[in-house]
Amino acid sequence: MMTKNMSLSRSNQQGMVLLVCLVILLVMTLLGVSGLNSTIMQERMVGAMKESGVALEAAESALRDGEAFVQGLNNTDDFDVVAGLHSAANEPNPFNPAVWAPGSTLSRVAPTNIAGVPNPRYYIVLQGTMEGEAPGGLKPPQYGTGKAPPQLTGFKVVARGQGETETGQRIVISYYGRGL
Repeated sequence: MMTKNMSLSRSNQQGMVLLVCLVILLVMTLLGVSGLNSTIMQERMVGAMKESGVALEAAESALRDGEAFVQGLNNTDDFDVVAGLHSAANEPNPFNPAVWAPGSTLSRVAPTNIAGVPNPRYYIVLQGTMEGEAPGGLKPPQYGTGKAPPQLTGFKVVARGQGETETGQRIVISYYGRGL
């Protein structure tokens, strides 16, 4: 009698093993697809961070080039006449893509070249003369001489850089004062 019972219970279990294996296989497939999606998302985030970092470096490079340009100025006669030099009244909108387009007269190409990255661009805005204390608390140095503070001319340098794929963009602004 024992033999008859064992053969009956084995035939009832054969379909159940297949069903359990299929369910386990389905769960493992779902876990694998979920892990793959997570990996792809992380790879995209790292790529975006790299793109953003390169764009920031390019923008900072253009900013330094703009500050060097200001340092070489002898007068402010060229503002609103020469490309990329603006008075405060004629300052372009830095979020307008036309300002940064190749060949635009609203900005200047920075001489710094970063391999694989489009040349960054900048423009300079003449802010006017700063005497005593300028807006924002900027004070020209007096160095304890007892003399009146030197007269400084204020400039705003606006620079924009792009990453390698041109999807990452950064705009940085610097205020710069110097005596002319």
